[in-house]
Amino acid sequence: MNATESSLDAAIRTALRQVMHPNRDPAVVDTLPPNAPTDLRTVFAALAGTTIEPDDAQPIDIFDVDEMRDVRGQTGYAEALPSAIFFASDGGDGWFYVDTDGSIGGTAGAVLWGDRCAMRRETSVRVAPDLAGFLVAAANGKAYPNVDAPSIAHESGSITSR
Repeated sequence: MNATESSLDAAIRTALRQVMHPNRDPAVVDTLPPNAPTDLRTVFAALAGTTIEPDDAQPIDIFDVDEMRDVRGQTGYAEALPSAIFFASDGGDGWFYVDTDGSIGGTAGAVLWGDRCAMRRETSVRVAPDLAGFLVAAANGKAYPNVDAPSIAHESGSITSR
């Protein structure tokens, strides 16, 4: 087992401590698109359809099979963010996704957040460098301060106010 796999396994265990009803059906992995990274397949097999509920923090809903299909089919999302695989909801206005090739957030495997009504690269927010980092932040109630970080457009200076 390499360092990435062990940190991902540890992150999944951390997240599972905050999940009330874990889903242990690895067949859900078949619903992921062919370009889904291995770590997303691992996370989805362990956590699909669950809610990470840290103490005193906003819960994060990991998509189940139907939600995954529904979000992938949203008009305009594939065109705006072709390398994105949406995997979780913030329970409000946004979705978390993995950038499979680095064309959105600059790093393949990075986790970003996007507003459902303005889903495009410029309005996306970098949340974590990878899924392991995201799961640990989510389980510890620390994913949301990152969502309030500047969007990619703000970071680049192309937008000066939010």
